[in-house]
Amino acid sequence: MLNRLFNTTKTIVNTDGNGNFKPSDFNLIVYSSVVEMYEELFEDATKLSNRHNRGLIGVDLENTLEKNREKLEHYLEPSKSMVYQNGSFLIPSDLRYFDSVRYKSTSIEMLKSYREFNEIQDDVGIEYPVGIKQGLSIKVAPVSIKDNVEISYLRNPKLNKWTYILVDGVEMFNPDANDFQDVDIHPGEEHKLLFKILLRFGINLKEKDLQEIAQRHEAQDFNQKITN
Repeated sequence: MLNRLFNTTKTIVNTDGNGNFKPSDFNLIVYSSVVEMYEELFEDATKLSNRHNRGLIGVDLENTLEKNREKLEHYLEPSKSMVYQNGSFLIPSDLRYFDSVRYKSTSIEMLKSYREFNEIQDDVGIEYPVGIKQGLSIKVAPVSIKDNVEISYLRNPKLNKWTYILVDGVEMFNPDANDFQDVDIHPGEEHKLLFKILLRFGINLKEKDLQEIAQRHEAQDFNQKITN
């Protein structure tokens, strides 16, 4: 997907007379656009949830809620073991939003205040464990819990990188590079991402025009795969 976005963006930018751009600039623009879309998914989810709670729901809204949930679940890490260190469990470095924390099959109740945690930590048992986030780790009570803790969370988007080799001074896409990373979004978000990328280059196209250009590049990619 990243190479398709690169080629489409390059074609439109050059056609618009804005000249060429560096792959490094493109990578940064794509990632900032992905992060923006990620946050918009949460904002949309909140708005949709509020409408749902007020009873403003129909078939169309139910479908919208499901599509929004599916796009967010692209970033879901459903179960990852946590490392115990110095009395706490380390939070994964790519965590963006908590979903749940569990000890074996038991849910750990995450408390919001140290005061509450300190007041009850000596009284809880492994049947009803509690936890508190402290910096980059989670402290769990009772203290006898030192393993078998797993976390479910939404991770940060991976940092995309369009990699290339120079051929006669021209950047040629090289997906076999060790540091290549494709764009990290739900496939259904590609056209929306392209809109945002182009806007950052100062180009605002109508959706119809953009779809026609994107479809041409998709067809070119398909034909290249066949011939290769």
